[in-house]
Amino acid sequence: KVYLNQFTASFVGHFSAGKSTLINLLLEQNILPSSPVPTTSNTAVVSVAEEPGIIANLPHQQYTKLKTYDDVKQMNRQNIDVESVEINFQSDKFDKGFTFQDTPGVDSMSDNHRESAFQYLLTSNYVFYTVDYNHVQSDMNFNFIKSLNKLDIPVILVVNQVDKHDEDEISFDTYKNRVNKAVTDWKLNLEKIFYV
Repeated sequence: KVYLNQFTASFVGHFSAGKSTLINLLLEQNILPSSPVPTTSNTAVVSVAEEPGIIANLPHQQYTKLKTYDDVKQMNRQNIDVESVEINFQSDKFDKGFTFQDTPGVDSMSDNHRESAFQYLLTSNYVFYTVDYNHVQSDMNFNFIKSLNKLDIPVILVVNQVDKHDEDEISFDTYKNRVNKAVTDWKLNLEKIFYV
């Protein structure tokens, strides 16, 4: 991280919470696959670099260079153990070394993926804990955020897919107040909450 001068923002949360889509929107490029089904089964490290390229990191400090992200999906289908994927891309928007990490859904991770994701989180400057609008107040979310707080990593909560909100059912202010109360009750340390 120091050698590559990386500033790292990691996206963590449930599968299909929209982590990959949010990263693509921030990058203004469709770099990561995104769809209604879980797509990120490996931690993807997306970094601004001078030369574009994709590397799949394999066990025992081995790696292979790839042409497209579809090659990664093909390896996953063949049950080849891919520990992580590094994607270098060029950007006028972000400085060289700016890095996004997209992790598998915390609820869909195998023990290996969970351990791998935690290793990557330790290098994070910020963690964007991303949740679907309908699943904010789950114990799993709050326990995971508490574990990040213990690691002293700054956490930002991103409540995604707020277009699901129905104002006739509950006012958006009431919804936000309930989220704030739950955060306070759980004694979570959040830098900010974004509703997107």
